[in-house]
Amino acid sequence: MHVRAGIYTAAAARRILTALEFGDPASGSPGESVSRAMMPRLGVKAPVLQHEIRDARGLVGFADFEWPEDGLSGEFDGLAKYREAAYLKGQTPSDVVIEEKNREDRIRSTGRRVIRWTWSELASPERFAAFLDAKGVPRILYGNGQPPRGST
Repeated sequence: MHVRAGIYTAAAARRILTALEFGDPASGSPGESVSRAMMPRLGVKAPVLQHEIRDARGLVGFADFEWPEDGLSGEFDGLAKYREAAYLKGQTPSDVVIEEKNREDRIRSTGRRVIRWTWSELASPERFAAFLDAKGVPRILYGNGQPPRGST
């Protein structure tokens, strides 16, 4: 990607290029993108996005975030899928919750842990860091055994 000289300051051009390089079409929603943008700042080990999960019956689905070596799947839940007709696709909110619970049970049957978060956990980097720490999401540690500065 080429950013034309003279249109942007050098600092703006670096920010634009960084954003473009960081972008990933596998990020399935704004909440997933915000989560993914916060993770490196918090020293979180990079997850695999939209990771295919199968069990004995076949395809279970795709985890928003997966840490395969750690047996951990993460899901961002925007609440619209439980409330808005466009996402409900003719189902009741109760049907959607039961379907999601059954999907999560199948994921757990593969030996993975499953964690879920909403916009509430993304309200601040500190809140998200505390949530991720409480759930045991893997961190990148430096040689001294500490996470990067600025993470909790």
